[in-house]
Amino acid sequence: YDVSVITGERKLAAVRGAGLRAVGLRSIGADSLEKIANSSTRVGSNPALLLAQFRENLALLPAIRDELLAMWRAERPDLVVADSVAPVGGLVCDALEIPWITTVASPCAVENRSGVPAYCGGWTPGWPARDAVGRFCIRSFKRAVAWYFRREFGLLGGPFPYREDGTERIYSARAILGFGISELEFPRDWPASFEMIGPVYVQEDPM
Repeated sequence: YDVSVITGERKLAAVRGAGLRAVGLRSIGADSLEKIANSSTRVGSNPALLLAQFRENLALLPAIRDELLAMWRAERPDLVVADSVAPVGGLVCDALEIPWITTVASPCAVENRSGVPAYCGGWTPGWPARDAVGRFCIRSFKRAVAWYFRREFGLLGGPFPYREDGTERIYSARAILGFGISELEFPRDWPASFEMIGPVYVQEDPM
């Protein structure tokens, strides 16, 4: 396989050090993403700060989307693996009809239809009515955020956050690979395209 890893400037050396071809995004500055994640003010659960941080992230995505569109029109990949924290890659694939899959390091964020709801891992199982209310609240919150940022999402080629069949737009309909093991999860269903592939770790060379 001819593998290329598309990333920000800070990660290029690490990717090349692993023996892979690294492609840097020119549409964002060297520290653009890091500055948002590592702000000088503690964000915590402050809704105003969370919204501001989310808006900063959204502001970067149209330029990244345009760069990926140009890149993949010039050199079309056979398959794209888009991490769940970089869903813009999947959106570009949808626009260009390129097959793509999602990797997700936090499977607890993937929505379900039965069992403990996504984002509610602290809840114990066995309360179907409570779980149904939890799922309703989570989906309602996501729809409210999508409506609030409807202009920004429109630039990315919505609709958001769900497809017509109810599946989440930021995850691939073809395959979602979760970095975990089912034995550590409470009983719950997963999307048809979801599969646990075990934890992923890097073994350092002792030399």
